Amino acid sequence: MPGNPLNAVKGFIGQYSRKNTLGIHNIVPMSLYSMDGSDSWDIPVEVMVRVQGKQKIIRRHTYHPTNKGSVKEQWGLDDYQLQIRGVFFLEDSKANATGLHTILQGQIKRLNDFFEVAMVQVNCPLLTLFGIQHMCIESIHFPFSKEGLEVIPWEVKAYSDFRQEELLTAV
Repeated sequence: MPGNPLNAVKGFIGQYSRKNTLGIHNIVPMSLYSMDGSDSWDIPVEVMVRVQGKQKIIRRHTYHPTNKGSVKEQWGLDDYQLQIRGVFFLEDSKANATGLHTILQGQIKRLNDFFEVAMVQVNCPLLTLFGIQHMCIESIHFPFSKEGLEVIPWEVKAYSDFRQEELLTAV
């Protein structure tokens, strides 16, 4: 009988696991890196990631009295659409020791720095399952929060990406 599949999942996640700012293990941690390797950032709190895949399919309609529908041709996979949600917040101890706005502004600035570049290298166990190592961030959003200035939710919409050199070597 094969081993317990949950152990394999625990082993896979275990190699990516790290503790967040509260000392709690993140199950889906995410790190961002600049393409030249000069800048990196571990997102401080666990994120929620949505991955949506789609195929490029060409439908051709032919006339035949007994056949209904169309002939489908698969042309390949489209880019994965990524939606990443998180929250920036402060612990009470840090809020007292340091200016509240300074810490949150620093976190927002780090996220915005990666938004402003063309392509970002990403390390996240869920995205690794889909073979995603790079992404291009399309939009960044900071929705209204009733929690006040101590909690700032954020959302990123992105597409999976790859280095152009990978495309040229694949041909």
